[in-house]
Amino acid sequence: MTATQAWARATPPGTSVGAAYVSIEGGAVADRLVAAHVDGAARVEFHEARNDGGIARMRPLTAVDVPAEARVVFAPNGLHLMLVGLERPLVVGEHRKLTLDFEHAGHLEILLQVRPATTDGAGAN
Repeated sequence: MTATQAWARATPPGTSVGAAYVSIEGGAVADRLVAAHVDGAARVEFHEARNDGGIARMRPLTAVDVPAEARVVFAPNGLHLMLVGLERPLVVGEHRKLTLDFEHAGHLEILLQVRPATTDGAGAN
């Protein structure tokens, strides 16, 4: 199990909610992402955005399945991590620790890179 390309969009001052994205490569056996934590956020929720008949809808998920040997991509306008209760804004250039908790693989830590609010995330590490 590996995680790459973790990034978040910068947030304006006074904003207590943000969004983050990451790519997860499944290991030899299927697993399930059951929780996530980001430094400076009270909690992290899994959400899925969908276009339903021309109407954008977002729904919370309790967990995200990670098939064996497959990639699960959290990206704008799809799966994403909602960062709730930010203690301070996400500032371009900073890095925050993202911990992903899997049902079987345990904890995986990666640095989340904060990028400009207008980015699509291309080039995130």
